[in-house]
Amino acid sequence: MKKLLAGALIAHWVLEGAILVGLGLVAWGSEPPTVRVDPIVVPPPAVVDELAARMGGSLEIADAIRRHGPGYEWYTEDLVVGIIRKENPWLLTDTVNSYGATGLMQVWDFHLGDHPECGDVLADVDTNICYGLKLFDRKWHAAGGDMTLALLFYNGCWGSTYILGCESYPADVVERGEI
Repeated sequence: MKKLLAGALIAHWVLEGAILVGLGLVAWGSEPPTVRVDPIVVPPPAVVDELAARMGGSLEIADAIRRHGPGYEWYTEDLVVGIIRKENPWLLTDTVNSYGATGLMQVWDFHLGDHPECGDVLADVDTNICYGLKLFDRKWHAAGGDMTLALLFYNGCWGSTYILGCESYPADVVERGEI
């Protein structure tokens, strides 16, 4: 019991001494050193910066890709970058195409509500990427894991004949994603 009490007293003196040193440094115009004890795991800055650079400098887009993408069997950053760059090369989150699809991944509004966990505003970066990846996953499974066919399905190309330009969609995604 005496050892426990002695240990607690020493810990108290050490803490009190650290506080006094910190106060003394602040009083002299110096800032005390900051020590972080909480475990924060982030990708190295160069990795985040590289993906953000590919996304027009947007850390928000890069973050959404990194949060929603991993976990899918088919996921690679290159693939998602390629789809986004093909669907919306301007990276304008509120873009609506002539068919009514919105955002970075050009998601149709009739999909809203299918995945409430994604959100409900398709012009929102996070919501759009969440929905887009879930939709692509459905197409990938429908295509039996065939990436070319999944990309064609995602673009709305199916059946025995394709609309003009449909056949180049997978190659365009690969080229834009640098896969």
